[in-house]
Amino acid sequence: MPLPVLLPTNKTSPVPASSVPDFSALPSNSSLDVDHPVPVCDGNLLGFDMNRYSCLQAWNTIPTGGQLLTFGDRLDGTFNVQLPRRFSGPDGTCVIDIFHKDGVVSDRASYYQVLRAAENLYGACVARGDQRTQGGWVRDLGQSKNLVVVLSVYNPAVACFGPPFAMPNVGPILQNLLSILPASTEMQLFGPAGEPGVQVVVPTAYHEFPDPCMYVCLYQKLHFYSSGARSIHTLETLFPDATPTARGRRGYGVRLGVDVAHRNRVSARWFDVWAGAVAVAAMCTLRGYAGISGLPSELSVTLEAVMGNGMGNGTAGE
Repeated sequence: MPLPVLLPTNKTSPVPASSVPDFSALPSNSSLDVDHPVPVCDGNLLGFDMNRYSCLQAWNTIPTGGQLLTFGDRLDGTFNVQLPRRFSGPDGTCVIDIFHKDGVVSDRASYYQVLRAAENLYGACVARGDQRTQGGWVRDLGQSKNLVVVLSVYNPAVACFGPPFAMPNVGPILQNLLSILPASTEMQLFGPAGEPGVQVVVPTAYHEFPDPCMYVCLYQKLHFYSSGARSIHTLETLFPDATPTARGRRGYGVRLGVDVAHRNRVSARWFDVWAGAVAVAAMCTLRGYAGISGLPSELSVTLEAVMGNGMGNGTAGE
């Protein structure tokens, strides 16, 4: 997905949660060394008064690997990293995004390059004590200089609810789900089935379950390496559906639901739905709670733990 167009803003009118600058209108920094990316700070475009701790925690969630990966638009194929990709602080107010430039689909880069770019952004735009904290960007990352890393303000409207749940490896499950969720930037009409002009029928839901082997393999490893019943009993107590007796029966997964208030028809972007889902994941799901994000469009995004048979990953339905 190319970079969404930014709307003008000021301190009393916060940066739209889903917006980043249109880099196609900026001069290219063709001399940029991808190993020493040069940050550009611009609070007028990306927001002021960043929460330093939230930005640091967002940076801490970026993988550190040096392996070259494919980064590409989720609408144009399957890549190692489906763009856009967002890293969020635990309060959802500071986010680090990876986008591709307009007119291109993908590029090759390492997460280490992204990490370094975000580190320079944090140091130049957020951590300095002699200036107001603000968002910024680094462009021209990747082998073909097609990637952009953006640090910006996000204004979540998120509430966590329900009893806590324990789910092993919830992070990878969440990221798989967020990677298959549409994130297009064109306005579409969301609404109930049968209503005139509706392009996206809501309510709708996406589900993601772990690899069916995950729990069973964990059980087998603990059984082999443990000294006896204590470890096996602990596993059965924590994850009763992980034991061989439950093999192929059920597994813990995550359900992402999208709905609209009062059965209205509303114009909205999938990009905003995706951004709201990332906020719920960071603020609630990773802490073991269900959560809901209310969007200005009157759409709502809910993430919650569910039981299922592990089939139909990435599918949408009622």
